[in-house]
Formats: sequence, structure tokens, C-alpha cells
Amino acid sequence: IRKLAFSRGRSINLSLSHRGRRALRLIHLEEEILEAAIPMKGRLLHDITGVTKSVPYDPVSNQKF
Repeated sequence: IRKLAFSRGRSINLSLSHRGRRALRLIHLEEEILEAAIPMKGRLLHDITGVTKSVPYDPVSNQKF
């Protein structure tokens, strides 16, 4: 999709767990998949008044998932 100039419809965030990455590593695909991946550093929370707050997934070690 990211290779297209325009993509219709909704997008989704699809996360990849450590277990999933280990499985990809075992079949020698982890590096290829991660080349197309975008790190998810955190989430954006919206309260009922519309105020947003950015919350990192791992503020201590700053790991990239």
C-alpha cells in the first residue's frame, strides 16, 4: 500500500510481537519484514473533551517494537 500514490479506505496498525519476530527470524524473514515496518513508539489517547496525550509504549528502555 505504501508504494501507491493514494490508498482508499481505512488504515490499521498491525503490531508484531516478540514471539512473532522470533518466528520470522526462524524462517529467515524477520529482516525483510522489518524493512517495510514502521516503529510504533507509543499511542495517542483521546479524552472525552478531545484533548490528546501521547503515551510511549516503553519509556524506560525506549525499545522499538
